[in-house]
Amino acid sequence: VTGQSFGDWGAGLSDASPGADPDGNGLGNLAEYFFGMQPGGDAEGAMVIGAPTATSFHMDYRRSKSLNGVSGGVAWRNDLTGGDWSTDGVNDTFVSDHGGYEMRRATVLLEQGESHKFLRVQIREE
Repeated sequence: VTGQSFGDWGAGLSDASPGADPDGNGLGNLAEYFFGMQPGGDAEGAMVIGAPTATSFHMDYRRSKSLNGVSGGVAWRNDLTGGDWSTDGVNDTFVSDHGGYEMRRATVLLEQGESHKFLRVQIREE
């Protein structure tokens, strides 16, 4: 099933470019589309970082069930000083269904001696 395109979703916004945030909620338009939010919606609950365990770290995030021409997922890094984000070893699983979107959980293992990882949702137009 394909849904409404990003362009159609953003029609009528004062600035419909992917990185724009015309509603000022801290999320760009492309992120709101990916998360299954309405333009001008509240950003709360789009991503929730879980408490780390001794062996893993996870983030729950929303993903629209009707994305069209947009893809994404969680990537990680050990620090924020530079370099590429990695999707290696990310275990992404379904958590719950919420009609137009689903909650997903991305889990990354901690290596021995690590106490943290940095996670983000990477979203791209195809």
